[in-house]
Amino acid sequence: MDTRINRSTHLVKPTVFFITVFCLLMLGIPFQAAARNAAISNFTKNISGFEPEGETWVDYNSEVQVSGKFVHILWVSRKGDWTEIRICYSRSTDGGVTFELPRVLYSVTTSTNDLICGPTLRMMAVEGKNVHIAFSRSYPSSAERNWYYNLYYLRSTNNGATFKPPRKLFGGTDVWRIENVRIAADSGGKVTIGYNYYANWYNNYSFRTFNSADGGATFKKKVVGSSADYSGTLYDLKRVGDDVYLLYSWTLEPVYYGNFQALINVAASNDGGATFKRKQLSTKATDGRYYAYGLHDNHYSPNLAVAGNNVYAVWTQNGTAYNSNNISLCFRRSTDKGATFGPVKKLATNGVGMGDMSLGGETVAAQGNYVYVVFFTTGSRVYLRRSRDAGAGFLARQELTVPGVRFLEGGWWPLVQTDPAVSTGEKVHVVWNPATYLFSSNGGAKFTRQGMLRTKFLEVGPQSPNWALGADGKVHVSLEGAWATASSGGYGDSDIFYRRWPTAPELNAPSGTPKALKLVGIYNEIYDNMQVAASPSINFKTAMTAEAWIKPSRNDNAEGYFLYKCDPGKGGAWGSYMLGQWRNGQLDARIATADNGFVLGGGPAIPNDQWTHVAMTYNSAATGNNFKIYVNGELAGETAATGKLDTKDGLLFVGADNSYNYRDGIQIRELRLWKGARSASAIKNNMNKTLTGNESGLAALYNFEDTTRDSTPNANHGMLMYQETFVEQ
Repeated sequence: MDTRINRSTHLVKPTVFFITVFCLLMLGIPFQAAARNAAISNFTKNISGFEPEGETWVDYNSEVQVSGKFVHILWVSRKGDWTEIRICYSRSTDGGVTFELPRVLYSVTTSTNDLICGPTLRMMAVEGKNVHIAFSRSYPSSAERNWYYNLYYLRSTNNGATFKPPRKLFGGTDVWRIENVRIAADSGGKVTIGYNYYANWYNNYSFRTFNSADGGATFKKKVVGSSADYSGTLYDLKRVGDDVYLLYSWTLEPVYYGNFQALINVAASNDGGATFKRKQLSTKATDGRYYAYGLHDNHYSPNLAVAGNNVYAVWTQNGTAYNSNNISLCFRRSTDKGATFGPVKKLATNGVGMGDMSLGGETVAAQGNYVYVVFFTTGSRVYLRRSRDAGAGFLARQELTVPGVRFLEGGWWPLVQTDPAVSTGEKVHVVWNPATYLFSSNGGAKFTRQGMLRTKFLEVGPQSPNWALGADGKVHVSLEGAWATASSGGYGDSDIFYRRWPTAPELNAPSGTPKALKLVGIYNEIYDNMQVAASPSINFKTAMTAEAWIKPSRNDNAEGYFLYKCDPGKGGAWGSYMLGQWRNGQLDARIATADNGFVLGGGPAIPNDQWTHVAMTYNSAATGNNFKIYVNGELAGETAATGKLDTKDGLLFVGADNSYNYRDGIQIRELRLWKGARSASAIKNNMNKTLTGNESGLAALYNFEDTTRDSTPNANHGMLMYQETFVEQ
């Protein structure tokens, strides 16, 4: 089944959904769940939002995979009246630049919606030209038989251009369930499908696999293990050549207050799934019982990683008793492909310097001798433990979130991947929700500061990131969510979105015609901006200069700041440095220092629709009037300020959350940031010159010649978020 469609939608997690609706009502934004999402971003693409007028579809559980220039996205779509549920697919054939219309690969049209799916499952795997999809569904009772489940598989052998009809791999007997279906694949046509098979009302659980060595043309079934214990869950599955690894739990007793026992186990095969060795990973608490907690906090994150002969697993368990808070993040490794595992290492414990961990929020990645374990706390703080010796030892805990810094101070559902292009494992990428990204090129010793993968400043936006890394280093992210905009009448329906995140913008050849970056703002709709991640070169301390040519079209009595370093502010400056216009049209500069906040305005009103050169300087070491602003090279205001600039790791925005005060936008060109306070003559004598980026003291240079790359060696590249454009001058 391969049907092209012109529709879509999606599901916000229940807690997020209700909080979102409450916030919208508090903000005075009407709630309208069936509205179509407005097209507010050129960079965050709506992949699924093509439903017919009047229909509501809920799109959720997205997955993304990359193979060469092909980007594959899979998701589940449910009709608003619950009469149909679908597995949908879209692909890009040009690395994520464009996407084909969605296709329906499988559909269930009964009112029971019996497609078995969830945010922690993995239904799609890609290797080479082959796209593999596995899932289960249930069938209601009939006159012929009781209810039952089937396991289905479908594949494409031509990069997703077409899919073969769904194939039933296994039909369950009456009142037996097929759940927790996962699929994994590796090059050369190696495919494994794993699942739980168990009888309803009976303590009879088994873990099973279907294994293929010919790209899914044929499969062999294998029962990995079974138990008469209370229940079990398959949590993770890896396939590396002929090595197959399953991570699963056994629950030994019914779960109720004051009582539960559960184990974490791994099963390993080194012959393509023909035979398996099973090992228990979790250990007893001091009271003699087993308290291993479930994995995946309503979002899939790998708890199993493989690098060569080494296998790594992470989970949480209680070391004392059921009702104690002695919960630890546990790690074990095998150096012989799962035949044996070393002792448990406790990488974190509740209450020891970081608050309590969010159970099921831990994840692991590995490559070469590098191992990365990332987890988050109930206070939405994201942490890293890393090893440079294949897990033999771990370095001290690092916090990746930035407390007290707007947009970056919290996160949850972290994901970590090593870069496929760096075989040593030294380059590692991290994403978390709300969609935030950072990476390290030196084994996690130092990370770039975070960038936002989401269209910030709107109160509601896509979340729940899933992602894949391309061989070219580009990050491909799928998001689930909706925008609350004026044109959608409030809260749009939920769709699947896609964002490609290059580590640097494309470098385009200059057109020969001077250009500028145009930023437009529409309240509750579009907040054009360029964001730049913090770095030492623009986190000025003792002195700085910011200058640019601007062409505003400002609303009367409106203020707007086209440059905004989003660090904690004080005393009228809500960022460490800011430059824009006050309500009377004058140039307005603000800085936050270790001593206080300082505001400086002055000069003539900057005219609309004309080019004006503006600049601000600050030198904390100078006496007297050391904070100055300039208009067209002339001093427009000065005052005395004290203290070093209080820069943190907040984002730098060109265009910000009040950009809507510009009626027809603002155009910016030749934006320059300098380390040091430039003199009046240096500003005036160079404001009409074109710089190369190699000038002494130049921290960042954006000429906006069809790119947001920083022309200096500091690589403070900008990323665009909404509908920003380059316009000729």
